[in-house]
Amino acid sequence: MRRVARAGLATSQDASRRVHVDLFGTALIAAASVQLGAIVIIAKLLTEKTLPVPFLLAFRFVVAAIVMAVLLSWRKEPLLAAHRERVALIGIGTLGYGLAALLFFLSLRYGPTSTLALIVYSYPIFVVIGSVLLGQGLPARLVVTAIVVGFCGVVFIVWTPGGGVAVRPLGVLLALLGAVAYAGYLTGGGRLVHRTGYMTASLWTSGSAGVALVVFTVSTGAARMPAGSQWVMLFGISLLTASAFYCLFRGLRRLGSVKVAALGTVEPLSTAALAIIILHDQPTLGFAIGTPLIIAGAVTASFARARPHRQKAPPQGLDARTP
Repeated sequence: MRRVARAGLATSQDASRRVHVDLFGTALIAAASVQLGAIVIIAKLLTEKTLPVPFLLAFRFVVAAIVMAVLLSWRKEPLLAAHRERVALIGIGTLGYGLAALLFFLSLRYGPTSTLALIVYSYPIFVVIGSVLLGQGLPARLVVTAIVVGFCGVVFIVWTPGGGVAVRPLGVLLALLGAVAYAGYLTGGGRLVHRTGYMTASLWTSGSAGVALVVFTVSTGAARMPAGSQWVMLFGISLLTASAFYCLFRGLRRLGSVKVAALGTVEPLSTAALAIIILHDQPTLGFAIGTPLIIAGAVTASFARARPHRQKAPPQGLDARTP
C-alpha cells in the first residue's frame, strides 16, 4: 500500500510539474510575442522618419547580441554554442530570423502595419507544411482545411470587400516570404538546437543576423546616422529583442516549434492592436473577417497531429527544464 501511495504521489507530482512547465513555457512565448509586437510599432515609427530598414535591423540585432554577450559573461555561461550546432544557429539566424525581419519590415512600406502583421503571422501554416516535408505525419484533411482557412483570411484582409485592394501586391509577397522564412527559423531552432543554452543560442542567432545585415547595409549604402530620440528608440528595440530571443528560445525548448507557432498568434493580435491605437490604422471589414480566419487556421494547423509520438530521451546530462 505504501508503494502504491508513493507511486501515486510521485505521479501526481510529475503531472503537476508538467503542468507547471507548460504554463511557464506558454508565458514565455506570450511575453516574447508582446515584446516582438512592440518592436514592430517602434520600428515603424523609426522608418517613417526615413531611417533605412537594413540599418535599423542591423543595429537592433548587433546591440542585442552585445547585451546578451555581456549577460552571459556576467553569469559565467559559455559564449560558444555547442560544436555541432554552430552552423545551424548561423543558418537560422541569417536565413531564418534575420531574413524574415528584413522582408517584414520592407513590406511595411506597402500597406497598413496591422494588416501586414497578420499576413506574416500566418507562418504556423508553413511550419506545418515543413513538418509534413520532414516526415512528421499529420492528418491530411485537417491540414488542408487549416491551410485553406488561413489563406482565405489573408485574401480577406488584403482584398477589402467593397473597398478594393488594402495592401499593394509587393507588400503581400514580401510578407508571405517573411512568413516562410520565420517558419524555417522556428522549425530549424526546434529540430537542430538542443545542447546550446537559451542565452547562447539567442546570442548566436541575433549576432549572425546582425552581421549579415551589417554586410547588406554597407554593400547597399543604406547606412544613416540616427538623430535625437531615434537613438533611444533604437536601443529600446535592441533590449526588447534580446529579451524576446531569450523567451522564445526557452519556450521553444519546452514546447516545440509546432506549439510555439500556435501560441505565436498572440503576436499579430498585439501588433495589430498597437498599430490601431498608436499608428491609427483603420481596420476594414476584410480585416475583421480575415483576422479570426488566420488565427483559426494557424491554431488548427499547429495542434493537428496524427498521433502522439515518443520523444527521444535527452542526452545524458541535458535537462530540457534547466535554464
